[in-house]
Amino acid sequence: MSTLHRFTCWPSMMLIAGGVWAQGAAQGAAPALPGPAIFRDRTEVHVVNVEALVTDAEGRPVTGLTAEDFEVLEDGEPVLVSNFYALESGRSAEAPGVLPGETGAEAPARARDPERPLNLILFIDDTNLTPTNRGRLFERLREFLTERWRPDLRVMVVSNDRELMIERGFSTSPREVFAALAELEKRTVEGSQFELERRALLGDIAAINVEAGSGLFHTRGANADASQDEVSEGVRAEATALVPRIRAYSQQRLQQVHNSIGVLGRLVDTLAGVSGRKAVLYASDGLPLRPGDDLFEAWESQVKILSEVAPNFSAGMESNRYTAVDGFQHLVADANAAAVTFYTLSIAPPSTVRGADVRTQSTWSSRVASLEEASRHDSMELMAEGTGGRTAFSASVLGAALTGVLDDFDNLYSLGYAAQLRGDGEPRRITVRLRSPQDGWKLRYRRFFRDKSDDERLAERTLTALVLDDADNPLAIALDVRETVAREDGTYEVPLLVSIPLGRLVLLPGEQYHDGQVSMYIAVRDEDGRTSRVNKHLCPVRILNSEVLVALGRNAACGVRLLMRSGHQRLSVSVRDELALVDSTVALEVDIPPAEPALAASSSAVEGAL
Repeated sequence: MSTLHRFTCWPSMMLIAGGVWAQGAAQGAAPALPGPAIFRDRTEVHVVNVEALVTDAEGRPVTGLTAEDFEVLEDGEPVLVSNFYALESGRSAEAPGVLPGETGAEAPARARDPERPLNLILFIDDTNLTPTNRGRLFERLREFLTERWRPDLRVMVVSNDRELMIERGFSTSPREVFAALAELEKRTVEGSQFELERRALLGDIAAINVEAGSGLFHTRGANADASQDEVSEGVRAEATALVPRIRAYSQQRLQQVHNSIGVLGRLVDTLAGVSGRKAVLYASDGLPLRPGDDLFEAWESQVKILSEVAPNFSAGMESNRYTAVDGFQHLVADANAAAVTFYTLSIAPPSTVRGADVRTQSTWSSRVASLEEASRHDSMELMAEGTGGRTAFSASVLGAALTGVLDDFDNLYSLGYAAQLRGDGEPRRITVRLRSPQDGWKLRYRRFFRDKSDDERLAERTLTALVLDDADNPLAIALDVRETVAREDGTYEVPLLVSIPLGRLVLLPGEQYHDGQVSMYIAVRDEDGRTSRVNKHLCPVRILNSEVLVALGRNAACGVRLLMRSGHQRLSVSVRDELALVDSTVALEVDIPPAEPALAASSSAVEGAL
């Protein structure tokens, strides 16, 4: 069920006293306004803070390091560390600020420890988690939370049911978190159907009678009159017919992996506006980085003595066509920009000891099983290592990985440098080095970051407001839901009016009008935790020059129509004054009651009158 199906702008202008009007328009569809051209030239520079964690050979935090002990590079070029902050055992060892010794800067005084809540997000990936492994993970997560709960901990519970499901927003109450986990654990999960299809394909590959097809053993077919050539031709045709099936499986599995990456990306976007450190405990059997890699290898190994089947076939070249590396790298870059760290958890048994079809027990089965397992582990390691987190691939190390989340929170180094915004959205590679590392020391840090556009930042703030009850409203915007209209398909048309005091907006004078431009971002979350995508609308504002003084005491308004389902909903709206570069975010709780049968039956007539 989708909470928010689409946005529809009100077809007519909304007239406002004083000659003011604002019209909602879909992104990219704003009408051109006459008047003076608007020129804006901005060069934005922001500080990139790279968190580095250093542990010794026993995994204990290494403390006492200074900025001079580190070297930072962006895309291979050294950068100047201008901000340094060290946290040891939960207390600041160095005050945040500009490094002493720089021109015009003084050594900062030792600062009071700031309030730094740890935001812990438990992500249960039901789309990529088998029921057996899922049950074991729930047990270990409860043990961890029971033993290590602390006052500065805020926990959120989310899941992947082919879309982002927020089971419980941030809570400081263990009772609320355990209740959310208990409800989620009751949910029936079938596991991925791709594993069943993968096993079936491996069985069909193993069943190819390569001995008969090769003719090396002079094997004859069931028909005593069949020649060896006829037998070989049949076997080759059987082997060749499997290749399109493997390709189709790989393409479908790759699409499913990208969908899961998209769900993770939406969680990252939602968390971007949350203050404090954000650690995502991602519980999954893993997403294959190269779907189908093992199947292509199995097929090539099985038919290698049938050289006539595919003389130019290469398992490596085939599997390279189905890779999710770019998707994971962009996810890591976005997570780093949002200060999100992934801790990836999987306690699935090794592929070599899982129950397999007897037909797959061949000379290549162990090697193929290792390929599939490595593909899953590679993606988990990319997420964790790229964001400075940890991985756990067995029950024996899961406890240490969970405990390490809090250890990382209490002991870290923050290295800040000034970076110019390029606006191209491409990931930048970060490299951190220790100038004098000791034997056994391990350094973890965020490997990528990505510039984000204004649209992306506003969308993230809009999503964050759906989860948290924080509001930042310098434009003093107000939301008003008008009378809803039931539709025959069971949804409801909900008119939403967004009002903005004109005195808060920047308006440029022209020959006849004062013109302004407002962008609006809207998202909805239902009572089941389903969250819509953020939709953008443009609202041009125009005032007659003769009416401007009167109008500045009034409101501009922009309206959109939302299609929603009945029940409790939460609306979040961000508004940006494109001329002043000021934005506001507010949220509103809405209850959409079920329609009476008579009202639902007449909805089409009411809709036509709007």
